[in-house]
Amino acid sequence: MVMLINLTILFGVVMAIIALVNYRDNPKVQLCFVALMLCFCFLLIELTLIEQVKTDFKNNLLITWLCFSSPATVAIPAWFYLYFRASLRLENHFKVKDLLHFIIPMGFALLMIPYGILSISEKQTMWQAWSDHETVSWAFQIKPTREVRMGLVALLGALYIQLSWHELNYQHSRKAHDLLVDFSRLRWVILIMAGGFSCILVFFIFRLSFKHTWLIASVVIPMVFFIGLLYWRLPKLGRRWWLNLNDQKELSKIEHSSSSTVDINQTTNNKAKDRGKDKKYRSSVTVKVAEETMEKIHQLMNAGLYKESNITLGVFAKRLVLSQHHLSQIINEQTQGNYFTLLNHYRITEAKQLLLQTSKSITEISYKVGYNSKSSFYTEFKAQNNCTPSQFKKANLKN
Repeated sequence: MVMLINLTILFGVVMAIIALVNYRDNPKVQLCFVALMLCFCFLLIELTLIEQVKTDFKNNLLITWLCFSSPATVAIPAWFYLYFRASLRLENHFKVKDLLHFIIPMGFALLMIPYGILSISEKQTMWQAWSDHETVSWAFQIKPTREVRMGLVALLGALYIQLSWHELNYQHSRKAHDLLVDFSRLRWVILIMAGGFSCILVFFIFRLSFKHTWLIASVVIPMVFFIGLLYWRLPKLGRRWWLNLNDQKELSKIEHSSSSTVDINQTTNNKAKDRGKDKKYRSSVTVKVAEETMEKIHQLMNAGLYKESNITLGVFAKRLVLSQHHLSQIINEQTQGNYFTLLNHYRITEAKQLLLQTSKSITEISYKVGYNSKSSFYTEFKAQNNCTPSQFKKANLKN
C-alpha cells in the first residue's frame, strides 16, 4: 500500500507540474487543478507516514506534518467545486466571492495555529492528552485528529457534490450544452467523487482506527487518478501537454503577425474615403471623429476584445467614452454593417487561422474566439464562408 500511495503522490506532483507549465486559455482552471492536486498530495504524504514503520523521527514528522495536511484536507471539496465550476462556466479569473468557499478551511487553519506553534515535545504531550481524554486549554479544542477532519470533509463534500451536480445540469441547459455533449464523462466524475465522500462519511460514523488507514488510501487514490484523467482527457478542462506546447508556438506566430487583422481595417478605410471627407453625421459626429473612433476600435479588437463572450455594445461604448447611439452610428457608417457584423468578422477571422494552424477542436475554437455555443459559431461561420468549419479546414489543408 505504501508503494501505491507513493506512486499516487508522484502522479499528483507530475500532473500539477504539467498544469503549471501547460499553455492554457483558462488560468483559473489551471490554478484550481494545481491546488487540488497539492491538497491531495499533502493528505497522501500523511497517510504514507502513518503506514510506514514507526520510528521517533517519523512520529515527530507526522505530528508536525499534520499542521499542513489538516487544512489542505478540509479544502479539497472547495477546490474541486471551483475547478469544476470554472471549467463549465469558462471563468478565467478568481472573484472575491470565491473566498467564501474557504471560510471553513481557513477558519480551521487559524484555529490550529496554537497547535502549530508548539515545539515537538509539546505536540507529543498534547497528543497524549487528547488520547487520554484529558482536559486541555480552550485554544486546543480544535485538533487535527482524523475524526474531526473526516466529519468536515464528509459535510463539505456532500454540499459541494450537490452544487457541482446542480451546476452541471444548469450549464447543460444553457451555453455549455455543446461542450457537455462532447464531454459526457463529467457526470461519472461527480459520481466517483460522491462515492469517495460517502465512504469518508462511513469511516467517520464508525470511527475508523489507524489500523485501517489503508481504507482511506484506497478511497483517495482512485479520486486522484480520476481527477487527473479528467484534466488529461477533456480538452476544455485540460489538453494533452505536448499538443498545447505546439499550439502555443503556433499561436505566438499568429499573435505577432500583423497581417491577421488588416483586412477589415483596409475595407472600412476605403469605404470611408469613397463617401467623402466633408460628410457630417446627423448626430454631429464628424468624419474625423468617426475615423479616430474606428482606429481605436481596431486597436481594441486587435488586442483581443472580441474574445470576451459577454462583450456588448454598451461595454464597448464605455471603453471608448461614447454613447451607444454614436458608436452604433459610427460602425454602421464606416463598415456598412452593425456592431455584431464587426464582432463576428474578427471572431471568424481568428477561427479560420486556428482551424488551419493549430490542432484545437472546433468546440475549443468556438469558445476561444468568444462564442457561447458551438451552434452559434457554426451558423455564423457558414454565413460568412458558405461552408462549415470542417469543410473549410478540409478544403484548405488539401491545398
